[in-house]
Amino acid sequence: MGPRTEQRTGWPGALTAIALLSHGRRGLPHDELVERCGRLLTVLEEMDARVTPRTATPSGNLRPDAIREAAQLYTNAGLIEAHAPADLDPAEAGQSAIPGTIYTIPDSRRIQLDTSKNMIIHFFVERSLVAVAMLASPEPRASIDDVRDRVQKLSRLFKHEFRFRADAPFAEIFAETVERMSAAGEVTVDSGQGLSAGEGRLGWSGREWLLTYAAFLRNFLEGYRLTARGLGALLKGPLPEKELTKKTLATGKRMFFTGEIERSEAVSQPIVKNAILAFLDQGTLRSVEGKLELVTATSESVLATEARLLSYFDREVPE
Repeated sequence: MGPRTEQRTGWPGALTAIALLSHGRRGLPHDELVERCGRLLTVLEEMDARVTPRTATPSGNLRPDAIREAAQLYTNAGLIEAHAPADLDPAEAGQSAIPGTIYTIPDSRRIQLDTSKNMIIHFFVERSLVAVAMLASPEPRASIDDVRDRVQKLSRLFKHEFRFRADAPFAEIFAETVERMSAAGEVTVDSGQGLSAGEGRLGWSGREWLLTYAAFLRNFLEGYRLTARGLGALLKGPLPEKELTKKTLATGKRMFFTGEIERSEAVSQPIVKNAILAFLDQGTLRSVEGKLELVTATSESVLATEARLLSYFDREVPE
């Protein structure tokens, strides 16, 4: 997607992109796309995000035409495909917002659509980290201490991806995020300091909200996982970062084609480079004379690094 398409879609395009990339099914009907965008817009407005007048009415309601126009622009640019009903007049084929239209995203285009998603993902990162940490628990009810610990580890892992708040201590920011999610019905905090999915709101259960928030970070988790797998190339000896990145991207493509990762946009050079920086920070890698090497050069160490990433994965996807 070129700069002109991004400039023309703006906020509606970002909402459309994040809704399409996170719904978890092959295709998304137009009416459901508008509903998803409306729910997410409500969250953004609760955060006092400066939503453009083209996106919402003065009362804060989503303008459906804004989503229709964004979907049409993405269709025209070849980033998504609009599948109209079989009995549609051929003259209307390829147009979005026609009753029954279903959108799909070609795997080769997801990484371009992801650029628009990233325009607004920072608004959701804190809730997304909590969701990932909760869904990683083997039980429906997770200890708030365990969730806090997982969120802190994920924050450190993703420090090169997102700009986190620096106006308060981590524990305070975590507590504020959980409080907001609880007030919204997305999570429930019980008297024993346990966290579980809340009753939900706006037509989604609490678990659906958690799965949706977690889906926003799925490509980052998968990108870091494939980078962990790619570290195996260093078992034969140190490599320049450029060469390691190249080999890791090739590994990621294989993992995508074999179904080990779900998101084609996870096979991303920027994500791989940031993951390498994170592994340097965490002491998994070190740089010596312009080359990267494993601190512990064993296959067990590489497997353990990938296993740590896998521990954050929840296999369910939002409906």
